[in-house]
Amino acid sequence: TEVVDRYPPQRQEDQDTDVRLVKSARIVEAPPVPPYPIVEYLDMVYLSTTQLNALVSSLRDVAVETTGRADFVPRPVFVEVFTRLASTSSGLPPAWSLMHAPQYMEMASYFDRKDSGLIKLFPNVMHTFQAKHKVDELLAAMGFDAKATTPTTRIASNVIPDDEPPTAAPQETPEPTALLDSLEQVTT
Repeated sequence: TEVVDRYPPQRQEDQDTDVRLVKSARIVEAPPVPPYPIVEYLDMVYLSTTQLNALVSSLRDVAVETTGRADFVPRPVFVEVFTRLASTSSGLPPAWSLMHAPQYMEMASYFDRKDSGLIKLFPNVMHTFQAKHKVDELLAAMGFDAKATTPTTRIASNVIPDDEPPTAAPQETPEPTALLDSLEQVTT
């Protein structure tokens, strides 16, 4: 800020100094603009970008620990990674957390078609989890119906589900003036 006038004008002292500042200038700088929030859509069945990145990094880490290579994972370790991620609140989609170890073993056998005991992570596994149609294909091969396990929410009580036949249209409620007229006729 710019000092307009100082008293005494000859020297600057620590005490007894009056300072007049420009009123339009800020003494304290403005706070920084808060960062724009990043909102990520979380699906009930399909992995989000964050979930896929967490899965890739955890599979890559355990692959290096167990085999010494970053692209192959033993079948039991693959199952263990998925069961651990499913136990967290945001590691896997909610429908996947309803699976049990035998279903994850079935998933491991889906990726280990040669029965070698090793699952090649890149590109097979990661491409499967990126594409929605491949995730649907994987879940169908496992015999897991994710759409049946995910809860559906209804917005209003008068919503008719797809599997129920429509019923008669709701009757219109009479206006209050019509009710008053009918009450007057009854009382007279």
